[in-house]
Amino acid sequence: MRLPIFLALLLAPLISPAAPSVAPSRLFADHMVLQRDKPIPVYGTGPAGATVSVTFIDRTVSTTVGEDGRWLARLAPAPAGGPHTLVIKSDGTHRTYSDILVGEVWLCIGQSNMYWESNDSDVKSLAAQAADHPRIRLAACTNTFHPTLQPGVSLHPSWSVPDATLAGKFSAVGYGFARDLQAALNVPVGIVRMAAGGVPIGAFMGPLSRDYDADVTAEITASGHGSVLYNGQIAPAVPFAIRGILYYQGEANQNSSHVYKRSLAALIREWRTLWNEPALPVGVIQCAGFSGGNFHWIRDAQTTVAQVVPGVGDIVSFDNADKSGIHPVEKRRIARRAADWALADVYLKLDYEKNRTSHLRDFTLAGNAVTLEFTRTGGALTVASGTVAQAFKLAGDDGRYHSATTGSIVGDTIVVSSAAVLRPVSVRYAFASDAPANLYNAGGHPIGPFRTDDAPLYGTPAGSDLARPSRPGAPAIARNGASGTLAWPAATDNVGVVEYLVYRDDELVAVTPGHFLALSGLADGQVLYIRARDYAMNVSHKSPDLRVGAR
Repeated sequence: MRLPIFLALLLAPLISPAAPSVAPSRLFADHMVLQRDKPIPVYGTGPAGATVSVTFIDRTVSTTVGEDGRWLARLAPAPAGGPHTLVIKSDGTHRTYSDILVGEVWLCIGQSNMYWESNDSDVKSLAAQAADHPRIRLAACTNTFHPTLQPGVSLHPSWSVPDATLAGKFSAVGYGFARDLQAALNVPVGIVRMAAGGVPIGAFMGPLSRDYDADVTAEITASGHGSVLYNGQIAPAVPFAIRGILYYQGEANQNSSHVYKRSLAALIREWRTLWNEPALPVGVIQCAGFSGGNFHWIRDAQTTVAQVVPGVGDIVSFDNADKSGIHPVEKRRIARRAADWALADVYLKLDYEKNRTSHLRDFTLAGNAVTLEFTRTGGALTVASGTVAQAFKLAGDDGRYHSATTGSIVGDTIVVSSAAVLRPVSVRYAFASDAPANLYNAGGHPIGPFRTDDAPLYGTPAGSDLARPSRPGAPAIARNGASGTLAWPAATDNVGVVEYLVYRDDELVAVTPGHFLALSGLADGQVLYIRARDYAMNVSHKSPDLRVGAR
């Protein structure tokens, strides 16, 4: 029977909408993977003052919803294993999540090449076997774009135990990476894909990135996609515990490469601040080889950041066979290289010397030839096809580059020269959008593309187009056991030098504007050296090596 109108109006003040309930982040779901050996944050939204209890592996932690409508409970670290159950309780709320594993969690962030599905790549055969690997779990976030950061708005992942259909529609790089990690570590692996086609780096950058410098701020704003995926996917995932991030993006920024290296550095700094992990591992996958565009400048920025910012992996993909499009089907090799980097650099499970991209360590000009020395080759450089290394170019004082021929390869060095350049001053390798490079280290990882000309991309003082800092002086150390003070003479003719980078056993340990540094953890046999850095973040000749303990 319908109530009379006057009675309905009389009762209306007594009928109120349902009170908001406690809601965990949507990253928490059945079949999920939680990060092992780290505190486990469980978080969400709810009415201020409400009490929330979280139970996992027979341990219960309680917390209270804050005035901002958010709550966070931190569970003690747990070892790899499962399946487990997670229970979240509050007044009127009782949620139980089942089939939860504890293992390794990685975010796979990027644009279309990260989104690219297994079925459209050479990872398809792996995806067809997905049902045989139930300890790999996948979460695919929808393209959640938000122009502003809104409390309570979250990403929409869908955790699954993948079969062939689901794995076939998942990120090829992400799934291939998971397969390699799981096989090597023998623990559960969870991959969260946060990717969308055609988006510039500004889409992933939030307010901390905007504070990096004026040019980065302008780039984020001008992109037309400023922070939309940060707001919709990345920010809602904080502080979900993760091991690291794979980042495969850059194609959409090929026309703004002049600021990309600072944007990428700012993005990595922001992630490490958000997760409160200053050394959060980040693997940067370079742009693929492509017969058009300016991808070599983006790769240059990616390599520079990987060499300057500690804990960043440089994962090369420019040697794909098909360079007719920006989406190579050869995703299996990229995924394997990413896994090799993680297993060597993050998990210390593979030979550190040959399972990562090798970079130029130093070069020596002698007459019309240049001797190049590379890091971490595993003791030998190899030519993948034929007998001659390709893609080297030399330039003289006029700055014009000519193809170079390669001479002897001895260990980790190679000699290059060009009949057209009698007095070379700089060398480039694979510095083209579709360079036919074929030089690899002993582990089958490519030599990363590089240039030594320090061309002014931005911020370089006027009149210094061809200037580069010269070699810093030989370092010396005053040692007292495991501690000591390292000192070195300044680089001469150092036009543009603003900082010195101090390396120990090829690992960056400090950046300083001065000529001395206090060090700890010294041990006999360590090798120390210095590099100078110009305004464009390009690195000069290194100083001579100093072996600790040598007399």
